[in-house]
Amino acid sequence: MNAGPQYQRSKLKVEPGFSPTPLLGLIEAGTGLVLLFCAPCRTRASKLFVGVLVLIAGIMVVAAPDAFADSLATERSYGVALIILGGLVAFRSLVVPDRSSRLVTYR
Repeated sequence: MNAGPQYQRSKLKVEPGFSPTPLLGLIEAGTGLVLLFCAPCRTRASKLFVGVLVLIAGIMVVAAPDAFADSLATERSYGVALIILGGLVAFRSLVVPDRSSRLVTYR
């Protein structure tokens, strides 16, 4: 698989408005796998950590889209999507209670 930074944008439009490189696809798949591995842990910290990382990546792409234009073919709109996704994951990990944190008492 040719996924190095030397490869230009792929010609295939996968998402509306985005044309990712193979390297960006590997990064997205890796982030999704980490989130899936965090699910059985049932800890807020692991999900919050990944959400904050995605949020920071989105802020970096929005702040300097040209820095990642050659290697990852990112655009400002992709950074906004990362900010929204990272914010939702972080918000969900803070608001939704864990199963392990519930306390049930029987009388």
